[in-house]
Amino acid sequence: MPNAVSAVLRLLGPKVAAIAGPAVIAWLARPENREQAAEVVRGLQAKSATQRLMARIDLAVVTFHEVIRTSEPDSEHYELATSAIRELHALRIRLQLPFSSLKARRDNRRDVASQLDALLVRTNQAL
Repeated sequence: MPNAVSAVLRLLGPKVAAIAGPAVIAWLARPENREQAAEVVRGLQAKSATQRLMARIDLAVVTFHEVIRTSEPDSEHYELATSAIRELHALRIRLQLPFSSLKARRDNRRDVASQLDALLVRTNQAL
């Protein structure tokens, strides 16, 4: 499990991983989070591209929640994480929208993935 999470933390970007990595590892170690952590890791290894993307979004949400938990309420990190979580929830909702065709679903998934990547790049540049 730590290998899968460290790989995704690298995907989140170097600055986010450096800031939130220890907090995410601590989150994984808490007994009350083990079920959710196992679900995220299973999602990251899923065969379905939609499930893998959903797991990336979930892990990003957890990561930014940990940034909020460890930051001062008036800090820039706190504001960036709060904003990122709002955007991530919107992306998650878009990913769950029903589409009538496979092509429309695939196009939506690609769009959500590119927006997720852009959000992570923006967040890393802002930190």
